This record gives sequence, C-alpha cells and structure tokens, in this order.
Amino acid sequence: SGEGKGKEKDKGKGTMRMQFKDGVVLKLTGSGVHMAGRALEISRQAWQQRRRWQARHVAHKLQMAKTKVVWSNAAHRSMMQAFWATVYPDLPMPEPTLDIAVEGWKNMGFQSNDPCTDFRAMGLLGLHCLLYLASHYPERARSIIRDGAPKRDYPYGSVGINVVATLVEMLGLGRNGAGLIGGGAGEGDDEVSEQELQAVQGSKLFDFFCRLPPDAPPAGPTPKGAREYGGKEEGEWMVHGNANALEETFCAAYEMLDNMWVHEPPANILFFNETLKKAGEALKDVVNTHPLISLSELRARTLLYAPFPSALRPTPP
Repeated sequence: SGEGKGKEKDKGKGTMRMQFKDGVVLKLTGSGVHMAGRALEISRQAWQQRRRWQARHVAHKLQMAKTKVVWSNAAHRSMMQAFWATVYPDLPMPEPTLDIAVEGWKNMGFQSNDPCTDFRAMGLLGLHCLLYLASHYPERARSIIRDGAPKRDYPYGSVGINVVATLVEMLGLGRNGAGLIGGGAGEGDDEVSEQELQAVQGSKLFDFFCRLPPDAPPAGPTPKGAREYGGKEEGEWMVHGNANALEETFCAAYEMLDNMWVHEPPANILFFNETLKKAGEALKDVVNTHPLISLSELRARTLLYAPFPSALRPTPP
C-alpha cells in the first residue's frame, strides 16, 4: 500500500513511495506515479466488480437453502437419483418409505428412509452440496459412505447438511447470523433479502470466496483494456471469480470432519456432535485467521487440523 506522496521541485512531478508487506520499498517518480495510480484504481474497480459477481452467485446458492426438497419436483428427484447412483451405481434408487425395517436411504446416512425430512434444515442447498461432493470426488464420497476403513457409523447425509449450515452461519446468516436463511420451506421464489446479502458481504468467508481465482477461464470477449497476466487475461481474472467457491469449501470442510472422526473417533455416536463442533471451529479458525487465496491453501490449512493418510487424500477433478 502507498505510504505518502511528495513533490520533486526540480522536475515539477510527483513521487510515490510504496512499501509492501514483505518490507520491500518502491519509489516511483514522474509518469510512474500516474501509471501506478491508474493501475491501483483499475484493480480497485475490478475487485468491486468481482465482489458483485460473487455476491450474485452466493445469493443464488442461498436462495436454494430456502427451497424445499420434494420428490414431486422432477429436478429434485433427478438430483437424488444422481447422488444415489454415484455411491451405489449397481443398485436402483429406493423410493421413500416409512418402513423402519428397510435400510434404503438410511444407508446413505440419512435419519430415515425419506431424505427430504433431513433436507428441511438447509433445503435444496444441502442436496446440492452433497451431490457436488459425490460427483466431483466420487472415490472420496464412496470411501466415506460405503467402502471406508474403518467403517463410518455416523449419519453422513445429515452430517453433510450440518456442514452446510456451518458455512451459512460463517456467511453471517443462519442460527447465529443476521438473517434467517434455512428451513427449506419455500418453492424457490423466496429471494435473498438485501439485509441478508449485506451480512454475507461483511463476512470473512465471503472475502475468501472473492479471492479465489476462477475455476475456468470465463467465456465471452476479452474486456476492453485487459492485459495478459500470468497466462490469463488480467481483466477476466480480476472480474470473474470462482463459481464453485462454496461447494469446494464444503468438500474441504466435510473431508476434514471425516478425517477427525477417523483419527479421533468419539466414544460412541452420541458424542459425534463434539466432533462436528470441533470441525466447525477449526474451519472458522482457518478462514478467520489466514488470508487464504486458493482452494489448495484451504485444504493445506485444514490438513494441519486433521492430516489425511496419503491413500485417502482427495484428488481434485
């Protein structure tokens, strides 16, 4: 950040002294001052555009938390089918039932054979995040739900929904936040309020989302004035963010929680809430105390709390 300006009397042009966090001092004079000021202004404007871009994406995801999951909705049913098929590709998806003697969806870690009752807490967003984990990291999902050693005995589905609730809370909403996100009682037309969006944009988790580079170069024409930067168009990199920031953070948080359970299992399932609370506090500590700038750094930080055995380390898609 710049720390001062002066005037060179003999040249009649300004000077700028910039000191960076690593102690390096850069002195600019003449036209360099104008160029640096222009670059900083362009970066500031691009950063504001990126925040607005990410806010629209997050608002869409949070609207999903207000949407009730129902079997009669073809899109919801298709998502359930995809989730089931990723974990149990050789078995047909079971229909919801109140018969407690049937395993069905309880094998996927839900508290009953109708997962819609579990999704009421975080609505469609809960299903969306669980499906994202299963479809982008299928081997990891199967190792947790079906094939893992040691065999897990916690309810994976409902635990995943609790992880989503923790992320919503970290965005300034939910149980301890400013808004009332959650409940999944709407039909998808209950938009995120301005108050809720302001709370989100004031959270450190949202700042982390904004710092993430895009997961893929955005489509469309190159913005006017964009320059080549690190193999990408600088204008595109600055304005467009990562569309899957929330989902990838969910995956990292879920994997951290699971690894905590593997290495420090509770005495019995009745004490699993302690593991869930510990994982939530660890994630908050990672995001709130470290200026993370990438998903790989997020994963590396969470490994400090619960190191993954190399055989279980997830491989990004």
